Amino acid sequence: MSLILPGDSGADLVVQRRAFLKAAAAGLAVTGLCGGRVGAAASSASTSALGETPETLTAQLYKSLTAEQKSLMAFEFDNPLRNDVDNNWHITKAVIGQHFDKDQQALMRDIFMGLHSEEYAQKVMQQVEHDNRNTNRTDGFSGCSVAMFGTPGSGKFEFV
Repeated sequence: MSLILPGDSGADLVVQRRAFLKAAAAGLAVTGLCGGRVGAAASSASTSALGETPETLTAQLYKSLTAEQKSLMAFEFDNPLRNDVDNNWHITKAVIGQHFDKDQQALMRDIFMGLHSEEYAQKVMQQVEHDNRNTNRTDGFSGCSVAMFGTPGSGKFEFV
């Protein structure tokens, strides 16, 4: 079965139902618990209290990373890991509470909160903290893993 979606240029886009459902399910799984993606093409990003978007915060985070931190979590945009979907997205060794300083952790929290509407951001964070409560850290968010694909500010990138 195919879905026919109207295209911007007036031409319809035919999408195979199975491929559409697989892509949609993967997107929901990744953006669920401990997940959230920010990329250079995001169109309706919310802003922080200082007026910064998740995209600009991600660029700040990237600039603050040491070579060791980058080796744990920064990859080329086309790295196959970018397409992996894993429970709570714990597929890198870069754990927020173990490998990053307090300022970097605060940036990551701001990025995460900026990816969600004001109405649901706190609820999503509570769920993340609940799901990671057995990580032996001060809060569940500290137990999340992170990754970055591409370089913010120089083309396509994605923070997960």
